[in-house]
Amino acid sequence: MPSFRIGTRLLLSFGLLLVFGLLVTLLALWRLHSVDGMAKALVNDKLAKQQLAAHWLGVASTAGGQANAVARSDSLEVADYFGQALQAADRELAAIEQRWSGLPQDAAERDLAAAIARTRTAYLALREQVFKFKVIGKTIDAEQLANGDMAARFRDYQAAIGALAELQKQRAQAIALESEQVYRNSVVLLLGLGAFATALGGALAWRLIRSIVQPLREAAALVERAAAGDLRPGAWHPRQDELGMLLARLQGMNASLAAIVGEVRDGVHAIDGALVDIADDNSKLAQRTVGQAQALKRIAALMEEMRGAVTQNASNARHADALASDATRVAREGGGVVADVVRTMDSIHAASQRVSDIVSVIDGIAFQTNILALNAAVEAARAGEHGRGFAVVAAEVRNLAQRATTAAREVKTVIGASVEEVEAGSRLVNEAGTTMRRIVDGIERVSVLMGDIRTASETQRAGLEEVGNAIDDIDAVTRHNAALVDDAVAATSALRTQSQRVAASVNVFCIEEDGTGIASDEAEAEVLPSAQTVPLRLAA
Repeated sequence: MPSFRIGTRLLLSFGLLLVFGLLVTLLALWRLHSVDGMAKALVNDKLAKQQLAAHWLGVASTAGGQANAVARSDSLEVADYFGQALQAADRELAAIEQRWSGLPQDAAERDLAAAIARTRTAYLALREQVFKFKVIGKTIDAEQLANGDMAARFRDYQAAIGALAELQKQRAQAIALESEQVYRNSVVLLLGLGAFATALGGALAWRLIRSIVQPLREAAALVERAAAGDLRPGAWHPRQDELGMLLARLQGMNASLAAIVGEVRDGVHAIDGALVDIADDNSKLAQRTVGQAQALKRIAALMEEMRGAVTQNASNARHADALASDATRVAREGGGVVADVVRTMDSIHAASQRVSDIVSVIDGIAFQTNILALNAAVEAARAGEHGRGFAVVAAEVRNLAQRATTAAREVKTVIGASVEEVEAGSRLVNEAGTTMRRIVDGIERVSVLMGDIRTASETQRAGLEEVGNAIDDIDAVTRHNAALVDDAVAATSALRTQSQRVAASVNVFCIEEDGTGIASDEAEAEVLPSAQTVPLRLAA
C-alpha cells in the first residue's frame, strides 16, 4: 500500500467502505422490501380476509340467532321484527360473499368458499322450510326442524366460515412469523456486516494512519533537526507517494540549506578577509589623503605665486599694448606723410612729363620752322633780287629756329635729367612708403600680439583663479573624502562585527562537511584579526 499515492489509498479505502456500505444498504433495502411485501400481504390480504371472514362469521351467527328467534317465537310482532333483521343480515351476507368473491384467492380459499356456499345453501333451504312450517301453523314441526337439521346445517355453515377465518388467521400468523424471522435474520446479517465493516474500516484506518503518520513523524523529525541546526541528511525510507515526495523534497531542502550554509560560511570568511583588506586599504587611503592634502596646500601656495606673476605680466602686457598702440599711431601718421610726398612726387613727375612733351612740341615747331626757312631761302634764291629781303628774313627765322631747337634740346635735356631725378625720388619715396607700410604692419602685428598677450595674460589670470578655485574645491573634496574615509573605516569595523556575528550564527548549523556545529566563540576566534584603522585628522 505505501507504493500507492495518498489520494489513491484514500480513494480505495473510502471507495471500498462506500461500496460495502452500498451493498449493505442494498441488502437492507432488499430485506426491507421483503418485510414490506410481507406486511402489505399481511395487512392488505390476510388480515383483510381474516377481518372479512370474522365479520362474515359474526353476521352469519347473528342471522342464525335471528332465524332461531323467528322459528321459536309465538308472537307475530317478534317474528316480524326478527324477520326484517334477518332480511338485512341476509343482504349483508350476500354483500360479504360478493366482496369475498372479488378478492384474489388460492385453491384452499376457493374450496372453503365453495364449502361455505354449499353449507349456506343447505342451511337456507332448511330455514325456508322451517319458516313455511311456521306460516302454516306447524309450530312443532318447525321447532323440530329448526332444532334438528337446520341447527346442524347452521353449525356446518358456521364451521365453514370459521374454517375460512382460521385459515386466514393461521396464514396471517405464518406471515407474521416469517416477517419476524426475516427481521431477525436481517438484524443478524446487518449486525454482522456492520461489525465486518467496522473491522474493515478500522483496519483500513489503522493502515492508512500508519502509512501517513509515520512519514509525517519522519518529516517532523527532519524539520526539528533542521530547526535545531542539524542539516545532515537523516535516515528515511523511500516511498512512492506524496509523503515520500515530501520527505524527498525536505531532504533536498536540507541539502540545499546545507549547501547555502556552507556557501554563506565561506562567503562570511571571504567577506571578513576582504574587510581586513579594505581596512588596510582605508588606512593607506587615509595616509595618501593626508599627503594629498599637504600637496594641495603646496600647490595652492605655488598657484598664488603664479597668480601674482601672471597679474604682473598682464599689467606689463597692457602697458606694452598701450606703447604699441602709440607706435602704430605714429607709424600710421608717418605713412600718411610719406603717402603725401609720393603723391607730390607723382605730380612733379607728371608736370615734368608735360614740360618734356611741350619742349618736344616746341622742338617740332622749330624743326618745321627751319624747314620752312630753308624753303623760303630756296624760293628767295629763285626769285633773285626780289627775294633777297625775304631770304634775309628766312635766314633770321632759320637762326631763330636753330636757337629755339638748341634751347628746346637743352630744356629737354634738363627736363629729362629732372624727370630722371623725380623718378628716382619717386622710387625712393615709394620705397619709403613701402617701408613705412611694413613698419606700420609690423607695429600693428606687434600691437595685435601685445593685445593677444594681454588677452592671454588676462585669460591665464582668470584660468589661474579658476585653477585656484578648483584647488580649493579639490581641497574641500579631499577633506570630505577624509571624512568619508573615517566613515568607511567605522562602517568597515561595524561590518566586520556583523560578519563575525553572521559567522557565529551560521556556524551553529551542522552540515555534512564538518559534522558538528561550531560555537560562536570558536567562530569568532577563527575570524581573521582586524587591521588597525586610524581616523583622518586634516589641518584646517
